[in-house]
Amino acid sequence: MLIVRAGPTGLTLACELARSGVSFRLIEAAPGPRPGSRGKGVQPRTLEVFDDLGVDRVIANGRMVSRSGRAASARTPRSAARPTA
Repeated sequence: MLIVRAGPTGLTLACELARSGVSFRLIEAAPGPRPGSRGKGVQPRTLEVFDDLGVDRVIANGRMVSRSGRAASARTPRSAARPTA
C-alpha cells in the first residue's frame, strides 16, 4: 500500500495499517515538518478517533497528559515525558 503525504490523514492511515499488520510505504514531498502549529483545537470526533486508535495521551492546554493525568512540563523533552510501561 502506498500512502502519499504525511499529513493527519496519511499518518492516521499508516497507524491503522500498522496495527492491522498491513505493509505500507509513506511518502512525503516536503523536506521536513512545517514550523509552528497548524491546528487550533481538537474536535469531539477527533477525540473519538484517538480513542479508537488507542492513543495513551491527549493534548491538553498545550501539554502532553498521560492517562494518570500528570502533565509533562513544557521544558521536559517529549521522550522523557512518555510513560515507560
